[in-house]
Amino acid sequence: MEVDDNRQCVLAFLQAYFGGEAAAAEACCDEELDSIVYAPIDLFPHFGQKHGRGWLSQAIAIEHQLYSKRKFEVTFVAAEGNRVATMTRCAQTKRSDARVVQYVAAQFFTLKDRRILEHRAFLDSFDLVQQLVGRDLTDELFPLLDSTAPAPAGRCRWVE
Repeated sequence: MEVDDNRQCVLAFLQAYFGGEAAAAEACCDEELDSIVYAPIDLFPHFGQKHGRGWLSQAIAIEHQLYSKRKFEVTFVAAEGNRVATMTRCAQTKRSDARVVQYVAAQFFTLKDRRILEHRAFLDSFDLVQQLVGRDLTDELFPLLDSTAPAPAGRCRWVE
């Protein structure tokens, strides 16, 4: 029964978060919530490490400023005891240029007394940045991927 309750708590949290309902999202979390979303915080100030549940309303407000639409689909859920893991497909429409950015997030939750105590999220932030700016940054940032280019001093080259 506890596993089902924990699973439902996480699904309710995701629904509230992506639905922009800060109070409902906070209600799913312990007061001592410890959250880390692994992404560059200079580009995504609402990501990174956060403590307490008060940051949820700030994160939702930031996303509301940046995106006109936010959709999500939970594609996978696994629950065992007080731990729940999800794979979530997300799509958000930028307010500035109506470009839709999409990403998949792997999220891991630890619950205490049917409230989320720990949250860890992983996403391909490099791909997300490329979508936000609207161009492929690989050649600009990683000239080493071009096997014909000379390696910069002090750097290794792949050897076949």
